[in-house]
Amino acid sequence: MKSPFVTDLFSKIIEGEYEKSLSAGAARSALEHLESVGESIRQSQGDDVRENVLGYREVKRCLEQCLDFIENPSSVVTNIDHAIYYGYAATRLKKAEEIIDSELPDFGF
Repeated sequence: MKSPFVTDLFSKIIEGEYEKSLSAGAARSALEHLESVGESIRQSQGDDVRENVLGYREVKRCLEQCLDFIENPSSVVTNIDHAIYYGYAATRLKKAEEIIDSELPDFGF
């Protein structure tokens, strides 16, 4: 994938409790990238393919929960929840990168 999801910037999401502005920016960037790639896949292949390739709904929800943890001092998301959401999103997006590279290489992501 030319523009992978899981990068050094993405890894800053996990530092949400300590590096709030950097972590929030990383989460927003990941959400924007997910939405951009997801929309391209949806337009050409349909909702089911977008979901199967990206785990779109779950990953989006995980990233939104990470962002809530980072930005909202009264968030119900705990530090442990944040780590779990981050871990799931990172793992699922790494898998998505592999699928895109092997099955959708013409998209040029």
